[in-house]
Amino acid sequence: MELKDFHQSFIQQVNEHRQLTGSTFEEAFFENYVDYLVENDEIIGEPNFLHFEMPLSRNQKACISGFAYNEFDGILYLMIVDDIDFSYKVPTLLLADAERLYKRARNIFFTF
Repeated sequence: MELKDFHQSFIQQVNEHRQLTGSTFEEAFFENYVDYLVENDEIIGEPNFLHFEMPLSRNQKACISGFAYNEFDGILYLMIVDDIDFSYKVPTLLLADAERLYKRARNIFFTF
């Protein structure tokens, strides 16, 4: 399956999930994607959706969409769903966007 076909199929699944459950795009995307991660042993643990966003300063904020904790290995997975346009066109993740999202998840540790 080509990337474009996978992407279109995945976005269609997310949109169908949204219609059935009445959930937000962020929650539907999270639930569908973590299923894929768990099935492929990328995450060991029970993923939990938890939208958390907190401004820290004028230019920074802490933000996660969910987490999973692998108690056996002591690994905490933080997951973030960006609010970019998830249309049927395959988006490009720029390095600047990846760094911005990483900093938002990393800032969780500086909020407490």
